[in-house]
Amino acid sequence: MPIDDLRRSISPLVETFALPRPWDLLGFLDTVGKATGRPILLLPTDTSGGICGMWVETEQADYIAYEERTSLPHQQQIILHELGHILGRHPGKPLDSSWVSGGRRTPYNDYQEQWAETFADELLLRLGRERPAPADPATARIVASLDPEDPDVQQHRVRPHRRRWALRHLWSGHTPR
Repeated sequence: MPIDDLRRSISPLVETFALPRPWDLLGFLDTVGKATGRPILLLPTDTSGGICGMWVETEQADYIAYEERTSLPHQQQIILHELGHILGRHPGKPLDSSWVSGGRRTPYNDYQEQWAETFADELLLRLGRERPAPADPATARIVASLDPEDPDVQQHRVRPHRRRWALRHLWSGHTPR
């Protein structure tokens, strides 16, 4: 299916959920869990370079395992991708130990993978420029300082000196006068 057709088919599903402002992934998953009647629980996992995420369906709940050693935006993409499998009602398949240890992508067919990825992309596009709030206050200050449109950042931006020095002088230990 062409990507534009896929987006048009997914958009109504994305529109059914009110996105929390400011964005709160856990709050959103709680809302979706209540709507589906099944709690959605997150399992941060060290995949050591294997698969990035996995949805595990049990009788009591849906579990989303995701790579814990990656950036927060990538973690959210992984989690929302797996949520796409849940909401797309994609059938689960038995795990094969060679599949997991070999780092193969997924047992889903290409259409289901494309659908889940497009769902995650569409949801993130609806959020626009809004970034997830970092959990660490120091990280939050650094991220905030990088926003070029924030007037407070503009006021405190460090301006470079007019005189520029060749990097080779700095690398060799030479101190400019």
